Amino acid sequence: MMPSSPSSLLEVLMSACSSPISLSNIRASLSASALPRPRAARSAQIAVDLPRLAAFLRDRHPVDTAKRVAADAGVPSRTVANWLVSDAAPTFQHTMRLVAAYGPALIVACVTPVPGWAGEAARAERKRAIEAELARLAGELAEVGGV
Repeated sequence: MMPSSPSSLLEVLMSACSSPISLSNIRASLSASALPRPRAARSAQIAVDLPRLAAFLRDRHPVDTAKRVAADAGVPSRTVANWLVSDAAPTFQHTMRLVAAYGPALIVACVTPVPGWAGEAARAERKRAIEAELARLAGELAEVGGV
């Protein structure tokens, strides 16, 4: 049974603190309070499309793909090689490392359905990259005597 209000949860935690504070006292108080165990989350049916993941990674690194992705994401190159031939899917931790390395573009490329925020973030990231490239090219053009 869930405490009926935030104050009920607070009371449970305070009772744990009425005796010397320790992890075992807090655990005992929480288990005695009949807090519900978390229910399994409903599956959102989100999936990583392995062929699209492989295509994304190969597009980013056409040469030495496994080695370069491994360096970017901090995972073993043999693990990446398994993803590239669809022998295995990345674990949650590895997926988070890939997202950290490649940004929302990775989510848009290989996760279905694509969350709306990811599409917006990928567009904003791409816009920034294009603007940076335009600024670089304008500087290069100025150096060679252009506009």
